[in-house]
Order: sequence, then C-alpha cells, then structure tokens
Amino acid sequence: MKQKIKWQQGFEPGFAVKLMRAIAKVILGTLRINGKSRWSNEFVQVIDSSVTVPIPEFENIVPSAELWFRTGHGRLYWRATETPGLTPLTNKWIASFSKSDVFYDVGANIGLFSLMAAKFVGAKVVAIEIDLMNTRMLYENIFMNNCQENVVILPVGLDSSTHQERLFLKSLSYGDALHNLRTVNPLIRTPKAMSINVPVYRLDDLIPGLGLPAPTKIKIDVDGVELEILRGAINSLKTVSGLVVEYKPNSVERELIHDLLIDCGFGFEFDSEAEHLDGCVDGFFSRRHELRW
Repeated sequence: MKQKIKWQQGFEPGFAVKLMRAIAKVILGTLRINGKSRWSNEFVQVIDSSVTVPIPEFENIVPSAELWFRTGHGRLYWRATETPGLTPLTNKWIASFSKSDVFYDVGANIGLFSLMAAKFVGAKVVAIEIDLMNTRMLYENIFMNNCQENVVILPVGLDSSTHQERLFLKSLSYGDALHNLRTVNPLIRTPKAMSINVPVYRLDDLIPGLGLPAPTKIKIDVDGVELEILRGAINSLKTVSGLVVEYKPNSVERELIHDLLIDCGFGFEFDSEAEHLDGCVDGFFSRRHELRW
C-alpha cells in the first residue's frame, strides 16, 4: 500500500481568512475595484502593502533590528511576519557572522536570510534564487532595506553540472516555493505541471565565471536538489567554514549529504527541530566544530 504523504503544499484558509476574503470581495465589487479600469488601478496603487518586522536575534548587534518587506497577498505577508520566527537557529547562526564573511544564500526566496546577513552584520551576500517572481520581491526588499551595496542577486539555479534544465513550478505567485528541477515536487497538491527552461550552474563554474568572491558561509534550501548542488560545489566548499543545508531526517539524501561534507572536511554539529512544514530539518555543519554561539 502506498504510504500517504502527511503534508502537501497547499494553503487551506481557516474561517477567519475566508471571512476576510468574502468581505473584501463585497467591498471591491461595490467600488468596482477589479483592476480593469484606471480608477481601480489608482486605488490599488495607493495601498501601502509593506511591513516592518522585528528580528530579535539581532537586537544585541543593531538596536531595534527590523526588516522591511513588500507584501501584497497572504503568502507574502506570512513569509514576512511569521517565517522569521520559524528559524531561530538559522537566525542565530547568521548573527554569529562577521563583516568579513561572504554568505551564499542558495534558495533566497524573498530575501529573509540575505537581508539579515547584509543589513545587521554587514556581510557580503550572494543571493541565488531561481524563481523570477521571487527575485522581483527580493530586488525591492534589498533596496528598501538599503542593502544594495552588500548583495548580488543571481536569478539562476544551481545543480551538479552547468546546463539548461526544466524547472517545474508550483504556481506563478510571489513568495512561492517547492519549485523543482527535472520533475514535479511530490509534495505539491494537485500539481499543474507548469514548467520552463532555465539555466543552472555548478557553483564551481559560476564563481570563477563571474568573478564572485569565495564563500565563507553557505545556506542551501532548494526543496530537493541540495545534494546535487553540493556535488557541483566541491572546490567552492574549500573556503567555507560553516554551512546549513535542508534535508529530510532519516532519509538517504541526509546520509549522502553527511558523507559528502565529512569528506570535504566538515564536522556535523546538529539537526534543527522539524521547523519546516514538510518535516524537513536544517543540518548545521562547520569545520573543526567551529560552531560556537
């Protein structure tokens, strides 16, 4: 019998959210705000769909540590206001960075971790995000947090080789996740199998090809191809002192990632609790067990 997946991507709004949406539809319908007229577009344009979010892990570095985020719909609002509280260990890890660090945020999404490292610590950041819907939000968030001098955005994917690949999308929506190279992500509920060709690179090709600074810290969260990315980054890992990578506990991929990183001179520190909604955890690694915070 096929094992049932306990969690699948797909937000099921509760009663309060459904009620808010119903009221909003009535108001919009009454005022004819449907995006099809100049009046309705001007109305939408004056709405300030942004929030500032406190990040307590950095308050000992920067008083009133806050990040600015563009929102605009429920998922973006959730990413801005709730996800910072879901990753306290990763936040604390980034708070241990120094200005001399070069942080590669692989799977940057709308930029939460990139902004933490650039704005609060002053580290150099390379934000790699394959979804152009997300890089559009990342672009604005970087500017509005005044981090443009510290962040390079790369709207490409990473893999074990440099080539053109098929990217399967969950949907076309800002702040989305679970896009997958080569196949549809199995965690997507009723996938539409939208796909598009994208460039993907070995990190070992990308860094010298673009003349990028060598990484000292790397975070990889790309919903399924973490192992392939590491296989294409063997030379790049030589300058890295700390690394966080997402995987499923008790999985073959976890064991293969551990073996690869141990062969590259890393020590395993610990796995986080099941912070991610799909049951994945973040594995923390450092050289010579240098992770101290």
